[in-house]
Amino acid sequence: MRKYSRAAVVLFTLVLLVFADAQVQKRLTMSGVVSDQQSHAPVEGAAITLVGNQANLGTTDREGSFVLNLSVGVQEGSSVRIRVEKAGYKVYDKWVAVSTTIPLQVPLEPLSPRAPVKHTDSAHFGEVNIKMPRDGWMAEWGAKPPNVVRVVARAEPFLPYRGAVHLMLICRVVDNTIDEMQDTAIEKSVLFSPTQAQFEMEMTLSQSFLQRASTHAPQMAHVSLVFLPRNANPANILKLADVERVGGSILITNGFGLALASQIERTGNINQSGGGNNAVIGNGNVVGNTLNLPGPVAPNDPIFPNSIDLQVAEWMIQETKKINDKEHECQYTRRRELDAGASGEGAKFSFWSEIRECCAAETQKLHDSILNRLPSAKEGEGEFSYEQHFKRNLRPDQTPSECGVALWVTEYLERMGKKLKLQVAPRPDPKELRFSEGQVPANDKGLSYAMVATIQTDTRLPPGYIVVELDTMEDLASTGCDLCEREPFIPNNRDPDNTELTEYIAQLSQRRVLGGVWKLQKSFTPDNPFHFGAEGSKPVHVKKVMFFAE
Repeated sequence: MRKYSRAAVVLFTLVLLVFADAQVQKRLTMSGVVSDQQSHAPVEGAAITLVGNQANLGTTDREGSFVLNLSVGVQEGSSVRIRVEKAGYKVYDKWVAVSTTIPLQVPLEPLSPRAPVKHTDSAHFGEVNIKMPRDGWMAEWGAKPPNVVRVVARAEPFLPYRGAVHLMLICRVVDNTIDEMQDTAIEKSVLFSPTQAQFEMEMTLSQSFLQRASTHAPQMAHVSLVFLPRNANPANILKLADVERVGGSILITNGFGLALASQIERTGNINQSGGGNNAVIGNGNVVGNTLNLPGPVAPNDPIFPNSIDLQVAEWMIQETKKINDKEHECQYTRRRELDAGASGEGAKFSFWSEIRECCAAETQKLHDSILNRLPSAKEGEGEFSYEQHFKRNLRPDQTPSECGVALWVTEYLERMGKKLKLQVAPRPDPKELRFSEGQVPANDKGLSYAMVATIQTDTRLPPGYIVVELDTMEDLASTGCDLCEREPFIPNNRDPDNTELTEYIAQLSQRRVLGGVWKLQKSFTPDNPFHFGAEGSKPVHVKKVMFFAE
């Protein structure tokens, strides 16, 4: 047996380590942040492409961030052409230098000007100048089911002038095609006389307001906190520009999202009595996002008696998404705490405290409302999780569980909302989508074939699933997509009663031609195509693409 000196062994080991390190360094990553050029807010769901297939296809998260895995051979400082696309924005297409240390900043220019969210530092009436509190005019603002806008104003500066001044809320749908100051489609609250430093105000939005909001992406509203002297007549305020004309001031305007029912692409008689505060347009027809029926909407539900099933279902789904987002934030904060040498306990205490403030009351109301409307939505294991892992953790006297247990609960609550939604809004039929396909260089130099298929729709599609059928799965190495969740979708009970989807997946799996099932993160639109990529050691082609609604 040949013997080697110790020095030779050490030298050989060092050579291997250097070689391995060099191989790892060949594949770099590039990160960046996409933001709105005007508001500087992060842009979620933007599609990121390096032209020439020099990286994987990327999509920004809710913080506008993205990370691209660069192809082997792309070096630090290399010039690459990046293309960023998002509906409602001009395409960003520029050559940039690759940097693995400095995140790329991508400002997207809106296609139309947006009404700015703004504030004034003071309010005047007579000789009096009322200064804005240090922390701003609004402490809290937002919408709560079924159709109420809630604002907590910091009203302490007005208390010395109680009786001489009033506050009022004015709401408008965010519509970038209209000057916000000249928009006459506004809704006003009653006049409020501030009585305490943290002063809560609420107003109810009309059904026509909600209908209007449902037709204007991104389904948001602006709420303005308005100061008026006692002698001002609110009847003379027909648009925001009239506030100053009657002697008042717009103290602050803030935006908030509206949890509206999705558009329904069908009409027909529904076996449900309804109406309540809804405008009666037809006789049992689904119009837009509203069921317009005579009589009380939900006689068996005292919680939201004037809300249709579809609205309650969508509100529940929105609440679960809100809780899930906060759970993700909790996990991120906990990791940072652990990296800093802390226990990570602070993250979970903060998480459950936030849930108590933002979501607990409405979530419990919606849970009870759904069971009033659809008792069959109740599941034994789900209720146990709801009681033990949600309601129990909301009690201040209890040591809270890890924030991750909230996902067990939201999975059940989301399923409840979907079951109720299916009662009045059955899924549209599956739809075959058109696509085009092109060969591209493989990311992995050891593979001989790669392709990207551009999948398009002629109409706006609701959230759902893209199922890709390939001509073969032989020697397929990897697949990927944009506009979808990071991992391929695996059917389970989170999407109840979607038998057409599960049966179709089973058929393709049995034939070994299932290229992937991808859950879309948002609605699929004609101006925002979906991209599917695959690579392997032999040619592979897309044979068929189907869409299944959620």
